[in-house]
Amino acid sequence: MMQVVLDHNGILLKKKNKCFYLVHKRLGQRQISPKKVSSILIPSECLISTAAIKLAVEHQVPIFIATHSGKSIATIRSVGYQNHTSLLRNQVLLQLESRGLQEVLQWLGLKIHGQYENILRFISNGEALYQTYQDALEKFNQLSLSDPTAHINYRHRIMGIEGSFTKLYWQVIRDSIPKLKNIFPKRSKRPALDRGNCMLNYLYGMTYNLVENAIRDAGLNPYIGYYHVDGHQRKSLVFDMIEVFRPWIDALLVKIVMDESLYNKYFTIKKTAVYLSKAGRKWLIPLYNVYIQENLSWQDYRTSRKNHMHRFATEFAQKVKKY
Repeated sequence: MMQVVLDHNGILLKKKNKCFYLVHKRLGQRQISPKKVSSILIPSECLISTAAIKLAVEHQVPIFIATHSGKSIATIRSVGYQNHTSLLRNQVLLQLESRGLQEVLQWLGLKIHGQYENILRFISNGEALYQTYQDALEKFNQLSLSDPTAHINYRHRIMGIEGSFTKLYWQVIRDSIPKLKNIFPKRSKRPALDRGNCMLNYLYGMTYNLVENAIRDAGLNPYIGYYHVDGHQRKSLVFDMIEVFRPWIDALLVKIVMDESLYNKYFTIKKTAVYLSKAGRKWLIPLYNVYIQENLSWQDYRTSRKNHMHRFATEFAQKVKKY
């Protein structure tokens, strides 16, 4: 399975012989079976026929409309998930009590564990931070044992614990990998202020799409979350669940920086902001697709990273159903 990226202005996406049919006056033509497509990402100005949209819906292939930085701003998909009314009702009930936030506490614990594994992987003396890692987990455990009626007030405390460890995590990794430190002096989100953050933001953006797809396939509503709950029309559950998988993407960034040549043609600068160019997206997206399809042993299962995301969302949906 692959993600199809329509990354050139003027591409026409149609249906032909029960397949997606891509036409571009300079790049030529290409026919792709929908059975080989996991999603379609459109960061450029393109034309899509209604027949192609219907084909995507029939085969449960989501179409993500995105900015050039990889941030999804709209999605076209089947509305079938909306029929799981009892599941969605339970999602809302979890938001009104502490159990939803308690679940996310476990997810953030998985994130911190993944960050610590990255520290051990990339830093020779990473064991020196073991106690700091344990202290962060213990603080989460103490919160999970606290008064369940006070969960609304937990969020700022959780952000403080998670934010402090994440700041230390990036600091020690940057300081230990000179090549990374040169292009990633500090974390900057949107817009990215350097090449390292530019790549990381784009990799996170593609992962948001995968996590959202996994959540919807499990029958869950991506807008009903428990931790990142502020903001109108915000896909809170996607923001919550992606925390589990961020360390995987961080590791990919480090691997790319250490193994690949970061040519100037891969990046464009607008004022102080750094973005991936067309050449950069053409280079980075295949690296991501290969990585996300690699098999990984995690939580007593061995499958691709992408399948782990779907399994994780499905298992959470099963918990919600039993609520």
